[in-house]
Amino acid sequence: MGILGLMMIPGVTNLVAYYKLGSQLGILSTHLIMVLVYIGFELPFGLLILKNFFDAIPIDLEEAAKIDGCSSIQVLWHVLIPLSLPGLFVAFLLILVYTWNEFLFAVTLLSANHARTAMVGLYDFQTSFEVAYHALSAASIIVLLPILIVFILGRKTFFRAMMEGALKG
Repeated sequence: MGILGLMMIPGVTNLVAYYKLGSQLGILSTHLIMVLVYIGFELPFGLLILKNFFDAIPIDLEEAAKIDGCSSIQVLWHVLIPLSLPGLFVAFLLILVYTWNEFLFAVTLLSANHARTAMVGLYDFQTSFEVAYHALSAASIIVLLPILIVFILGRKTFFRAMMEGALKG
């Protein structure tokens, strides 16, 4: 409930605090501040998704592996992770899409030209006098390609996870 409660706080309310903290630590306009902010936002979401997938795995499988002589790490590596791969991929894909498309924190916390995200780079195609629609459209397609490729390569796993979630829940 605590994790869910923290997820309900809008991220924008913390923007000034992140800016001040990044400035005091000297990590403003670096990739480190964005990594820390994205971990702070997406870790609770990922844990919530993965908890449901790990809870769906019967405890009997873990006990059977321990009876067969597996250590706790071996149970995790050889039993739990292979069974939860669809959930891991879904969490990865949803977090990837969010962080790839996030704009507000990136434009605020990354003020230097050398540290930019794809969305902030797309924003450069707009000026106060005009929008270069032809270049913006081409750049948008290029920015879309990595996410599209990841989804196409993992679509079977993604849809299997969605079906498992629909049938179990």
